[in-house]
Amino acid sequence: MNDMKIMIVWGCSEGPTKISAFDGALKEAGIHNLNLLSLSSIIPQKTTVTEVGRIQLEEQVGSVGKVVLSHIEGMDCWLSSGLGWVIAPEGGIIVESALIGRSINCKKEIHDGLERMMENRSWNWKSKPRTRILEVKAHSNSFSAVVVAALFCIEPLVQNVRQRDIWL
Repeated sequence: MNDMKIMIVWGCSEGPTKISAFDGALKEAGIHNLNLLSLSSIIPQKTTVTEVGRIQLEEQVGSVGKVVLSHIEGMDCWLSSGLGWVIAPEGGIIVESALIGRSINCKKEIHDGLERMMENRSWNWKSKPRTRILEVKAHSNSFSAVVVAALFCIEPLVQNVRQRDIWL
């Protein structure tokens, strides 16, 4: 089995609506042209996690990006979004948090979640937990969005698939 690579990307943006701010934050992270498929919190064995910030994609528009996604949108408040992860030889875990408030609260929620999930697994935790948290002060005249995502993989679109091949 080949080693897997997970990329941590992030972005923030403003817009006249929540969805436009969210789309702008996805663009900042470089994942706005993907269909995002949400995953839970388990990292496979032999995986490395790399913080890259933003990615440049060559994949076809509409490809499926499998992610653990943390995001929040709001107006006239502090917004924090983040991910935390820890890896053992047996695998790893990711925890996401997104909240109205400062990054210190987001960090505490992530660390508390990681701690509890680590207790639920009798794995050989050799590394210390890592976090990537983004915080912004949203203005009162537009929406802001904050996104942090762990991109597991991108699955290109399959061309020329017949309908009966899909719905068996």
